[in-house]
Amino acid sequence: MKRKQMIGSLVLAFGLVSGPALASGGGIEPVPPNDLEPIANKEAEIYPATLDLAFQDPRPESQEKPDEGFLPELPILVDGKLYSAEELQKAGVHIGHYVLDSRSAELDVVQGFRTSEDLKVYMEKTGQMPSEQPKERQLLCPPAHYWEHSFFSGARFSAWPGQAIGNLGGFWNDRISSVWNSPCSSWTVLFEHSNFGGHQLWLGRGWAIPHVGLFGWIGWSGWFPRWYNWNDRASSLIVFW
Repeated sequence: MKRKQMIGSLVLAFGLVSGPALASGGGIEPVPPNDLEPIANKEAEIYPATLDLAFQDPRPESQEKPDEGFLPELPILVDGKLYSAEELQKAGVHIGHYVLDSRSAELDVVQGFRTSEDLKVYMEKTGQMPSEQPKERQLLCPPAHYWEHSFFSGARFSAWPGQAIGNLGGFWNDRISSVWNSPCSSWTVLFEHSNFGGHQLWLGRGWAIPHVGLFGWIGWSGWFPRWYNWNDRASSLIVFW
């Protein structure tokens, strides 16, 4: 079997075994069966994907310029309480980790976690704790894909499970607008800053984000909490087994 055909078959197989439900919600949708050829990001600085790189808490202050007038439409679920984007901003609640997975799609929300410890508890309870090593059946695995424009258009590059890209490079820094996670990767994580710094957006196994600009994070600009848009903001990423 040719590599291209094999990857397409693996995507379908993993989608049937462990992919998301067919219904979409929460601004995400299932990755369709596909035979996309991997495209390397030749400028990327690649490291092993270790848990300590992701499970760290960002400072609330942000050096980025806030997006004036931007408020995410989807509600944010934090500690069992549902907030609108405006309510969360007024409450001054700082969220370091934003999660999109099957539960997010089912509830049509973004899940927010204040600390990495809170996030670990959720992942352990839901059986979604990422791993630094593949399981035997995951050794042949299609990559995650990242696009320059929304709705999976424009230039694209790929990253394999087990890879952590500390610097996306000159072209791809602050350039990602849509994402397909791998069907055998537990998570792909986007980071606000290079070297895995800043706020984080976690996307679960087999899910896709057609437009990352639907989502944002709250950071402090001066004395006030402000919303920042994820579109064209990511500077590093991790794809976990």
